[in-house]
Amino acid sequence: MNPNVSSSTLTYHKSILDGVEIKRCRQTYQSYKLHVHNELSIGYIEEGSTHVDFERETIPFRKGDGIVIPPLTSHCCSPTDIRQWQFVMLYIEPRYYESSVRFDQVMKLYGDPLRQVTDFIRLLETEEDKEILESRLIELLVELGEPLTGDTHPSDEGHQAERIMEIRNWLVNRFQENWTLETLEDTFGLSRFTIIRQFKRRFHTTPRAFQLQLKVATSKKLLAEGVEPFEIMERVGFYDQAHFIREFKKMNGVTPKGYLQSL
Repeated sequence: MNPNVSSSTLTYHKSILDGVEIKRCRQTYQSYKLHVHNELSIGYIEEGSTHVDFERETIPFRKGDGIVIPPLTSHCCSPTDIRQWQFVMLYIEPRYYESSVRFDQVMKLYGDPLRQVTDFIRLLETEEDKEILESRLIELLVELGEPLTGDTHPSDEGHQAERIMEIRNWLVNRFQENWTLETLEDTFGLSRFTIIRQFKRRFHTTPRAFQLQLKVATSKKLLAEGVEPFEIMERVGFYDQAHFIREFKKMNGVTPKGYLQSL
């Protein structure tokens, strides 16, 4: 018996979002007969490689590749070497997206879409705020899915464009506040999927990410004015110091301390 096989694992973990589940598989033959899932499947390979057989084609995947499998799509995996086989998969119930976006075909993921998947899975395992998680999940689904025809009808474009600009202005004036996607829906009369998709189309970012950009930009200005970091965190709405430092460095290339030292 190969000693590595003893470290094989297969775990399912329900997240705090109802209808979203994580599966982690390591060195384990699970089901390599054709099978389907009722949920949308999104994941990536951490180690090894495999061929995934679908009804009409076979697609190779290797370490670092991501995959999207629509619900009820027959498939099976054939890992090249079970000793070097590890992947993570999200299962998402269609009720989260079926009224606004669709998933019709298998997709291979690279680059930024894949990074969004890996970031969301890490967040799903650590974040305790359901509103933040649901917002990020919808952003991910908008990024990966195709819009339904009815959501982008030409007659709605003018109205939506006006509303999206209003949302942007609203965020500029209230970026310190906590809000939910339901808040934006109720205030501006658009679905959360439409808000995220149209906002990103217009401004190349999502409402939540734009709010974070505003927080960091304001923090930088206040630092230059001599305001203490802890006071800045309270003013702009960062929930802890680690979050403040991490996001500041992402956008400016240095930590708040490093920025002050360079002035």
